[in-house]
Amino acid sequence: MRNMNDITEQDARRFRMALLRAKLTRLAVTFEEDADEAMLERLVAYAERQRAGGGTTDTGAGGCCKKCASGRDTETSDCCRAQRREA
Repeated sequence: MRNMNDITEQDARRFRMALLRAKLTRLAVTFEEDADEAMLERLVAYAERQRAGGGTTDTGAGGCCKKCASGRDTETSDCCRAQRREA
């Protein structure tokens, strides 16, 4: 009989996927919702290497461009001005 506290392989996979998605969101990296685990792992590794090297990732939750993601020069950024006009 299965104990309610037993963690199945499927539970562990769902947790890993949620963790990878959370890391990518924190790193401001966009990704496809239906991406498989291997793709998410590659994206996380790439984004973490970019951060460690002082670079920024492409667009995502951190902003619409590299200037936005870094938090610098958002007043002079063309894409930021365009977004403010749309809002």
